Amino acid sequence: MEISNTVIQGAITLLFSVVSFGLSIWVRNLTATIEKLRDGQAEMHLLFQLKTDAARDHAQVLQIFTDIKLSMERINERMDRLIDGNGGH
Repeated sequence: MEISNTVIQGAITLLFSVVSFGLSIWVRNLTATIEKLRDGQAEMHLLFQLKTDAARDHAQVLQIFTDIKLSMERINERMDRLIDGNGGH
């Protein structure tokens, strides 16, 4: 019982077709996973940027409050000097 050459070639072609189909599904899944990871990375980058911006803005607001506090302290000192009659301009 010999298997003809055509049957062997058909079996090999079928095997390669099945392997090729499986690999194409695997590649599509990998591509979808990569896209999801890229989207997640973009969201994380945006979130990090927002947090960085918020931290910078917070530091700037604290500096502004410090400047206002120092200015008010100087004004209070001037007013105290004027009230005490020690002069001052």
